[in-house]
Amino acid sequence: MEEQIHALNTYSDFLNTPSFIEWRLFGTDELNRYWADFIMEYPDKKVQLDQAVQVFKSIRINDKTVPESVKNNMYHDIIQHARKRKKTRKIALYTSVAACIICLLIPSFFFLFQRRDTPQPLAENNDIENRSMNKEIQLITADKVIELAGKDVQIELGEDGQALLLGVETETSELKLDTHTTNKLIVPYGKRSKVKLADGSRIWLNSGTELEFPSTFDGKTRQITIRGEMYLEVNRDETKSFIVHVPGFDILVHGTKFNVSAYADNHIQTVVLTEGKIEVTSPDRSPVMLSPNEMLLLQPDKWRKDTVNAQQHISWIDGMLYLNKISVTDVLKKIRRYYNVEFVMDEHELQAKTCTGKLYLSDDIDDVMISLSAISATEYHHERGKIHVKLKNTTLMTKDNLKKKHTNRII
Repeated sequence: MEEQIHALNTYSDFLNTPSFIEWRLFGTDELNRYWADFIMEYPDKKVQLDQAVQVFKSIRINDKTVPESVKNNMYHDIIQHARKRKKTRKIALYTSVAACIICLLIPSFFFLFQRRDTPQPLAENNDIENRSMNKEIQLITADKVIELAGKDVQIELGEDGQALLLGVETETSELKLDTHTTNKLIVPYGKRSKVKLADGSRIWLNSGTELEFPSTFDGKTRQITIRGEMYLEVNRDETKSFIVHVPGFDILVHGTKFNVSAYADNHIQTVVLTEGKIEVTSPDRSPVMLSPNEMLLLQPDKWRKDTVNAQQHISWIDGMLYLNKISVTDVLKKIRRYYNVEFVMDEHELQAKTCTGKLYLSDDIDDVMISLSAISATEYHHERGKIHVKLKNTTLMTKDNLKKKHTNRII
């Protein structure tokens, strides 16, 4: 494989590599160690490898994943076939196995690439619709997907890869995670979660958020990947820098507390610092340093730094939303994620309407909608499982209308 390393530049290159396919199908300890060592030696290829893993998971045959029994039979047939071709060297068996896997999977990958003409970012493999459909928080580890039933699940990691689960509505309270792999936590709409990383850093995850994190921090840096919104309190460590990867930019942390909002359906992303110092970087822009109570607004065509009250931007972790001239459309997006509800509205009309005030995110969605109606001059009603929102009828009372109104009263 050494001669192929430099050719692995895109996720599709990995998908056409026999050893990668064998690893994703059978996940033996030997293959897990090989790819963990691969990432350690070639960290610049981690993003492409992670994308390949996500794309591989999305493969469906007749709209269903390959059953475990079928995979076992496939593995048995491949091994038997490969042994017939086995020569004196062990590598011959490995090559035969990989070649047979490629032959068996070519139809699936051909169908996959017909649908994916261009590389898709990892963030898009779990789109907004899918996140709203998931009912439970999912923890994806090296070899399994675990559904964590509960509204506000907490995960605390130890230095040995041991994970303590809190707020979970199951008997499982502890898990042993592979210390050499990256895990993913998917928080669907209507749920929230907290994670205490192995270094003691703490993360609050808002609804509709994905977090990729290692079980332990063994390298020279501490790195995580976020999509959605999180509030992070990083434990200071002078020997290991902390880097947060977000689609489109990175954040270099110097022991601090800050909030990141980077949802795929928002054209503006924000980073707000409450304490310490952070540096936001991007390949095509100059780095931006933030001080406490500063916010960086990131748009495709420009970045802008403003002075804000940082506490108002992290109030969601306490069940509160502070609104300051925010469009009603954007507020409804936040409520949609938080409660996993569907709105019917004229987005263009409500985008032009802004509101200012404070919303308490109670357990009753109607309490929230009543408060929002009061501060935004809107009205709402439930219909067939959806919430319809529109501007109130605020027809201007002209002198003629006013005269008619009083005349009607007299009559």
